Amino acid sequence: MGTDGPLVFDVALSMGERSLVKLTRHTGQGVLMLSSHRTFVRRLAKRRRGVSFVEVTIVVLIMGITAAATVPSFHQFLSAKAVDCAADRLKRDLELTRERANRTSSNGTIKFAFNRGAYRVMGMEHPDHPGQPYDVFLNEFPYGVRFKATTLGGNEITFPWHGRPDEGGLIVLERGHYSRVVSVDANSGTVEIQ
Repeated sequence: MGTDGPLVFDVALSMGERSLVKLTRHTGQGVLMLSSHRTFVRRLAKRRRGVSFVEVTIVVLIMGITAAATVPSFHQFLSAKAVDCAADRLKRDLELTRERANRTSSNGTIKFAFNRGAYRVMGMEHPDHPGQPYDVFLNEFPYGVRFKATTLGGNEITFPWHGRPDEGGLIVLERGHYSRVVSVDANSGTVEIQ
């Protein structure tokens, strides 16, 4: 028989001190050894020298396009989270003031400095800085939000001992195109985020 039949290749690996990879071709008339392990590795190393400039350029271009597409959505995500966290902080401080007034049978007041993006919980020390007043600056890191609008009659909310505030209203927090509304119900003193 000649070499007219199908060619069958076998790979044999012999383990030991000198392992060889033999790529053999069965021709029907015998076995022909095509390559040893060392020759195979040398040929592979000669063929693959590195990446070309075109390949690197394509990868950098793809990465740049991906980054350009994700940066605006990531910025919107950060703005939304900052406003959510600031609204939650304000809500918790309003609830804390109401609960403290109820617990101590005294008035609890929060004074706002809307133009500075800040408020102060009156009569309470800052939990992170003992001995200092409890001031919260929502316009600074990590929030970076501002008071957009309010329906409060003045610049403070007072909770008497029974928990109903002297007045209710809405406080709008904003960063970029994202805003949240913190509402204080004048009848019940309930604080909600809308």
